[in-house]
Amino acid sequence: MQKIIAQALTLAGFKNANEIVSVIMATPNPTVATEMILGCYVPNLEVIGFYKKGTSVYRVYEIDELNNKIGFERVIQKVRTVYFLSEEDRTHDVWVDERPPMGKYHSSKEIPIGGVSSFFESDTIEAFLTGYYKKERIEESEFVNTLIQWNYNPQEFIA
Repeated sequence: MQKIIAQALTLAGFKNANEIVSVIMATPNPTVATEMILGCYVPNLEVIGFYKKGTSVYRVYEIDELNNKIGFERVIQKVRTVYFLSEEDRTHDVWVDERPPMGKYHSSKEIPIGGVSSFFESDTIEAFLTGYYKKERIEESEFVNTLIQWNYNPQEFIA
């Protein structure tokens, strides 16, 4: 990759291509750094938007491709776990709050308790988009409607 970048810089008229390559290779994202220097960088704004995963919604507000970072706000619906002692209890929605000993309950689920928690976080672009916590992209209207359903003021989260 270094030889290809050095050749591209030389063809572009840079006299000190090898020194520039060493700087480029020191960045977290050498491809973006090369594109920026050569003047052909196009920012990836498609990532900015709204996402959902389980009881969390996300608002991506910043992307820094050179440093391979993404900034986002995660809003989590507050929930509690309840336990069903039998399949019949689950069918009739009869649960207990205290966790029974392992093997002494049929199943569990999370139920909303009201309110949300909000966190500002960052991650690598790849980890956010394709990692363990893969998220579904949603429209802004769905993000707002989700916050309304959670009885939270969406105006606090819309930039």
